[in-house]
Amino acid sequence: MPLEKLGEWDPTARDRSLPGVEEYAGRTATRFERRIEWNEGRIMWWLMEGGAEPTTRVVWLLEKVS
Repeated sequence: MPLEKLGEWDPTARDRSLPGVEEYAGRTATRFERRIEWNEGRIMWWLMEGGAEPTTRVVWLLEKVS
């Protein structure tokens, strides 16, 4: 169990479309996308003040979105 949940990453592309939002020719468009949610402020605190050492994958994710 984590001490503090800083975020969540779902690398699997899933259907995240909302019914009726994007319609084309009477059909709802399907959007397959990956999802990432995180608390950037807390992540930065842990990296700068808390002594956390990120994994290679976390560094990759932080570089990808910044």
